[in-house]
Amino acid sequence: MEGSRWPFSRPTSPATLARQTAEFERDVAEALERGSGDRATMAPRSRLGRAYAITGRSSEAVEILADNLAVAEQALGQDDVVTLAARNDLAWATLKMGKVSQALAGHEQVVASLERVLGADSAATAAARSDLGFAQQRARQRDLAILSLERALGYLTEALGPDHPDSLLCRIRLASAYRAGGRLAEAIQAAEQTSAACDRLLSTDDPEGISCRSTLGAIYSYAGRVAEAAPLLERARSDFLRVLGPDHPETIRTRLGLASNLYRSGDFEAAVSEYQLALAAAERVHGADHQLSAVTADRLADAHLKAGQPAKAVAVLEGAVAQAGQGQGADVSTGALRRVRLGSAYAQAGDAVAGVKIVEAVVADLAREFGTDDGVTLDAQFVLADLYLKSGRKREAGQLYSQILPDLTRLYGPDHQVTKVARARRAHSFGVRLGR
Repeated sequence: MEGSRWPFSRPTSPATLARQTAEFERDVAEALERGSGDRATMAPRSRLGRAYAITGRSSEAVEILADNLAVAEQALGQDDVVTLAARNDLAWATLKMGKVSQALAGHEQVVASLERVLGADSAATAAARSDLGFAQQRARQRDLAILSLERALGYLTEALGPDHPDSLLCRIRLASAYRAGGRLAEAIQAAEQTSAACDRLLSTDDPEGISCRSTLGAIYSYAGRVAEAAPLLERARSDFLRVLGPDHPETIRTRLGLASNLYRSGDFEAAVSEYQLALAAAERVHGADHQLSAVTADRLADAHLKAGQPAKAVAVLEGAVAQAGQGQGADVSTGALRRVRLGSAYAQAGDAVAGVKIVEAVVADLAREFGTDDGVTLDAQFVLADLYLKSGRKREAGQLYSQILPDLTRLYGPDHQVTKVARARRAHSFGVRLGR
């Protein structure tokens, strides 16, 4: 769901996207003939930039939306609402490109400006705050994301009603933020409300409604309700295949959700098959270096590991690492976490020394880039401590778990599964070392 303010408020078939993108390109060319500084060029530039972003042409999207912002600033000034909309477009496309910190700064600037110009309770400010919350979630600022999305949803519901597309978009984002923060009961409630609204308002084959069912199924799956998730995800996959085709990003993401549910249910070989189909489609559409392809490769590797195929996992991850940094969607944290998975795969394939060496290097790189208490660094340190423990280096494992446990508690909360696992493994490490 992209919300009513985007040119495609609902998922669109690849053929339609291609046709509309070509139309937008013609519109921009015609507008530019009237002068690049002419206000008439702004709307066509905006539509084309968003279309590029949606179809995975991230660099082109950011370039044209940055040009559009410059034109808007020159023609209208920094605080005109059209200029602020252009700045929000650029931040949104930058986030799709994978440059999370840069996108986050842009969204923060937009919200602050809109609060000053229109007020905190305007629908435009609330919609921008919803985008900020989504960016905060991508930046792993989970508590801030929830606060932003809760506040945005309150204003949007009051200004536009609970069934407006922007309200529905914000609620489903909030459901995902709750899930990421471990607040599963609230995540399920928000997703169920959104899915029920989509079922009530939209036709059976409306891609928006299919997307809602897919998201609800994914949250059920994450909450361990795999039996309830399975029919929702299977139906969504079949519906998207029929409505949008096998190569649409929504179809691929839903196939990923189904594969993840199979993974959680313990059917790892079936999960491998679904992940392979999703990866083939992602690479066919976007190329092997695109972010969606990379995420799919990561999950396929994990499924190979669970299926007892560590050598196949290593092969998948080595290919993904080789692509890291080459694609438009690559960023430091994504590439680093992929290297962490590669280190784990080496360890499971029997080469623990190489695995530990890889992850130690990643932790050092992330600490220099983001600091030791950043969420990405902590995730890598958690894996390194686990590798220490599995390779018999219990003293180092216990020390590292002790080092990261306060930050994990701060980031995830004391009752989150990650925090509980770290606490238990720290006790195990020191218990074994002390002979208790």
